[in-house]
Amino acid sequence: MALSLVGGALLNLPQLFPAAGNLLKMAGFVGGASMLTRVNLYLILEIALLYGHDIDDQARVPEMMSVVAASGLAATSPFLMDALDWSPATAIPAAALTASAVSKLIGEAAIALYQGRQEAVVAGEEILAGPLAARVAPA
Repeated sequence: MALSLVGGALLNLPQLFPAAGNLLKMAGFVGGASMLTRVNLYLILEIALLYGHDIDDQARVPEMMSVVAASGLAATSPFLMDALDWSPATAIPAAALTASAVSKLIGEAAIALYQGRQEAVVAGEEILAGPLAARVAPA
């Protein structure tokens, strides 16, 4: 959570120095966005691993793409702050809180997804190990 706050703050930090120019603003955007994306990718991969899923499986690719897209949307908060003409002093906490909220939502969605998949696998194994398995098994 702390890394999400720092990443969100980095997104708007260059806005405090208007004379710094667009290069510094883009560097802050790229740095903050890459930090948020990396944190969120590690988050879902650790959650997948906790629920017994193979993190090297190709099934993780669409999930990781969704995380990159969500992190990218969170990283656009500086542009929204500029469009609303918010003061940079208020935009930094707003961006930090936005990044933290997105990370929290990604984590909760990953827990629900992987927990549901694990329960489905366990339920499937129980069905195969139950009385139906005796009828289906070759004699």
